[in-house]
Amino acid sequence: MSDSRQIDTLNLISIQHELAMNIGVDSQLVPMVRHLMKVCLRRLSVRRAYLFLRLDDDELLPVEACSGPEKSVFFAMPADHQAEILETPQVGEWIVDFFRGALTSVEVTVFQFGRQFVYAYPLADNGVLLLDRSNTPLPDILVGALTPVFERLRQGCEAAIKHEQIIHEVERRRVAERRIEHLAFHDDLTGLPNRRHLLKQLNQLCEGGGSGQGYCALIYLGLDNFSDINESLGYQIGDAVLGAISKRIVIADEKLAASARLDGDEFGFLITDLSAEESAASERVVALTRWLLLQIEQPCELDQRTVTVAASAGIAIFKADDDQPQAVLSHGRSALRRAKSLGRNTIHLHDTSLDEETSHRLSLDSDMRSALKSGDFQLWLQPQVDQLGRMIGAETLIRWNHPDKGLLLPNSFIPMAEKSGFIVPLSEWVLIEACRLIRLLNAQGTWPAGAKLGVNLSAKQFHQPDFVNRVLTTIKERNISAEQIELELTERTLLDNVEEAIEKMQRLREAGLEISIDDFGTGYSSLAYLRRLPINRVKIDRAFVANIDSSTDDQAIVEVIISIARHFDMQVIAEGIDRPEALQTLVAMGCHQFQGYLFHRPMPLESFLALS
Repeated sequence: MSDSRQIDTLNLISIQHELAMNIGVDSQLVPMVRHLMKVCLRRLSVRRAYLFLRLDDDELLPVEACSGPEKSVFFAMPADHQAEILETPQVGEWIVDFFRGALTSVEVTVFQFGRQFVYAYPLADNGVLLLDRSNTPLPDILVGALTPVFERLRQGCEAAIKHEQIIHEVERRRVAERRIEHLAFHDDLTGLPNRRHLLKQLNQLCEGGGSGQGYCALIYLGLDNFSDINESLGYQIGDAVLGAISKRIVIADEKLAASARLDGDEFGFLITDLSAEESAASERVVALTRWLLLQIEQPCELDQRTVTVAASAGIAIFKADDDQPQAVLSHGRSALRRAKSLGRNTIHLHDTSLDEETSHRLSLDSDMRSALKSGDFQLWLQPQVDQLGRMIGAETLIRWNHPDKGLLLPNSFIPMAEKSGFIVPLSEWVLIEACRLIRLLNAQGTWPAGAKLGVNLSAKQFHQPDFVNRVLTTIKERNISAEQIELELTERTLLDNVEEAIEKMQRLREAGLEISIDDFGTGYSSLAYLRRLPINRVKIDRAFVANIDSSTDDQAIVEVIISIARHFDMQVIAEGIDRPEALQTLVAMGCHQFQGYLFHRPMPLESFLALS
């Protein structure tokens, strides 16, 4: 072998080695490609080099790469001539066909244009390397020797792309996790921290034990009558108002330890280390709350519309080592409810007695629901009589035979049942039990002919959409004559929705039930409505009866009630008759039906049956 051939072989090995050594030196794609192209330009005497790669994920497109045909990208060196190769139609068409899979050859392809030689090295089916050389072609032995080197280039590119995909996926997940964490602790509409975030801040404060800190406070703020904005102007305006207010809250953050949108139109503000003295802490937080309310009251200019909204606030003052986070939130919410009940645009400091009251209500509600299941409620009866003392009917009155507190009267639990909604199932039980009592009275055979059993209805029960059907079904299923039942309603119940009341009462009357107005004269009666209501009987409230023999005012009111009832062909019964003097006065005024202690007290069924 001659010396020149030996030199050529050494050059060949040197070129192969240098190219191979620059593949995989860097795990990142772009630096590796740049190193390789520089070697190609220098050692192979090519004027331009291009590397086309298939890259299906557009998010991985490096900024140094240009978009190529058929979802490919390409790198060029020198960069200022990167588009020239694509302007050669024959080479451009070959690249398109290559990435479309129309070419099956894996051999190097050589394009010659006069004294220009372009070498295309396929990198399997996911890339191609182009080397553009002028004047003289590459030696054949070098062309073939570069093929295994560029096979390693394919592997290096695949590894680099996979590496960047992993990095990209890790970063994408990190961004997604940050986004999820942000959404978990922030409100989507306003961008403010949410209830969970505020609770987290409270947890951190309480876990720290409040060492060295004075009193802290939570301001629980709610917009007044915000639902009116949503209903009259639309939810889009409502959301815009919340956004505008939230921006003011962000500006106010420097005065606060933490702020958050808690729910709907409610916001929370945490203030720490107010003062070592509770009275001083109260003064400071009240002053800060007034400042917050003033910020919120500033008009919101929205879409050529000015909207003004006021707010109320409840304040819970606490020490971090004394209270639990959930309790602090509960105290603040309770104080806000109290502030709104006092007239809106008001500030109220939390009162521990409210917690005791709330706890009592919740306990009472739970006990009532358990009592209904265990059969602890009872229906007592109070006879109704005529002026000669003869029984003409009875009113059912509920009692609670409490296992610990003994017999409880309605005024100790009915108000809570009304508030909690438990009054509906309780009232349905009363009707069912009244039907059972009527069957027992009928079976005894001493129940006076034409006598009726009065059943009190609650407003919530009466306004249920299926109320009439449920009443009629209950009576029918228990095989009771509807004529033996009198439903008692209050004026307030009837006048809440007069048209609905008239329609329901007419259906009940048509089915045979009678209807009376209980506590007549204490509500807001209107003669215009009264004459349209299908009522059988009016009950004069005990408030007008107690002193009727000595009170001219009460006498005047009762005279009017009796006159109205007679005019509309209604019966009249007076309740709460406790003294003979009251009875005599009422008889003289034309009232002939009575109910009260003078005749009979409410009694259990066994005692009622014994009357006969």
